[in-house]
Amino acid sequence: MKHTLVALAAIALFALSGYAKKPLPPQFDDAFTWSQGYDKKTHMLLLSVNLKPGYHAYAAGESVGVPVELVVDKTGGWVVQGKPVLPKGKEKDLGALGKSVLLEGKFVISAKVSGGKGAILGALKMQICTESACDRPKTHPFKVPT
Repeated sequence: MKHTLVALAAIALFALSGYAKKPLPPQFDDAFTWSQGYDKKTHMLLLSVNLKPGYHAYAAGESVGVPVELVVDKTGGWVVQGKPVLPKGKEKDLGALGKSVLLEGKFVISAKVSGGKGAILGALKMQICTESACDRPKTHPFKVPT
């Protein structure tokens, strides 16, 4: 009986100590905040993204994940002039897998737009990851008043 009580006490202490706790899975839906805006003087569409610590997205040149992309819907006649300006990111060597180009923390995506009337409709396409897991690439729609 005494050995059983000692064993139960040891199991309880182990469980309470945190060793038995599994890490929580990444919360990809809450991994970032963002805002959108339009500057009437410069005709620039601006998307400001803030990834929470421990999360990253991918920049152009990425060979493993899916890089961020800005898409403007032609509804309302809006057209992107040239290419959107995307952040460069930080290169990370993945050995045999190749290189990765990461975006972390705050970054801005911008595009000069013209020809439209009314709100600018579009989407930010982005894949968010942690060091150990990636979410599937997702499309985040926006509607920006002009």
